[in-house]
Amino acid sequence: MRGSTANQRNPSLLLIQSLPLELQDSFGKTTRFGQVWIAKISRLFLETTLKIANTLEAVNANPLVLIVEDEPDIADLLEAYLQREHFRTERAADGSSAVRLHRAARPDLVLLDVRMPGMDGVQLAQTIAGMSEPPAVVFVTAHAEHAVQAFDVAAVDYLTKPVRLERLQQALQKVERFAQSNRGLQPDSMI
Repeated sequence: MRGSTANQRNPSLLLIQSLPLELQDSFGKTTRFGQVWIAKISRLFLETTLKIANTLEAVNANPLVLIVEDEPDIADLLEAYLQREHFRTERAADGSSAVRLHRAARPDLVLLDVRMPGMDGVQLAQTIAGMSEPPAVVFVTAHAEHAVQAFDVAAVDYLTKPVRLERLQQALQKVERFAQSNRGLQPDSMI
C-alpha cells in the first residue's frame, strides 16, 4: 500500500497521508485512486449516511402499534387504517405471541381484543403493565361488559366492535395526550 499507512493493531484503520492513493489487493494488483475518486467515495459515503439517518428518523417518527386480534378481518381493517395514517404495525392473534412481539418490537401502543385463545386481553394488559416502559393500551372488543376491568388495568380507552373510524381517531388522540403527559413526548409524536 503506497501513499498511506495502516495501523498495525487495527489494519482496517487507514490513514491517508497523500494523494494519489494506491491500494494493493491480496493478489498484488494495484489500484490508484486520485482526488476525483476520493471525492466520489466521500460523497457516496455521505449520501448513504444521510439515507440511513433519514430512514431512522422516519421509523422513529412513525409510532409502532401492536394489534392483538384473533379475527383476521378486524385486524386487517385496523392495520389498513393505521398504515394509511403512517403508523407502523405488528400483529398477533393471541396473548403469548403478543408478549413475544412486545418484547422484540417495543410498541408505542397496543390495540387489544379481550376474548382470544389462551391468555385473554385483560391478562395480557396486566402482563404488559408490569413490563418496563409499558405502551398505552386501547381495548378493541365486542364485549362492553369488560370495560371496568380494562380501565382497572390502566387502559387509555375502550372501543366496541364494530369500530367506527372516527371513534378510533378519538382514541388515538387520547393516546397522544396520554403519551405527552406520562412520557414527556413532544406534541404530534403519536398522531
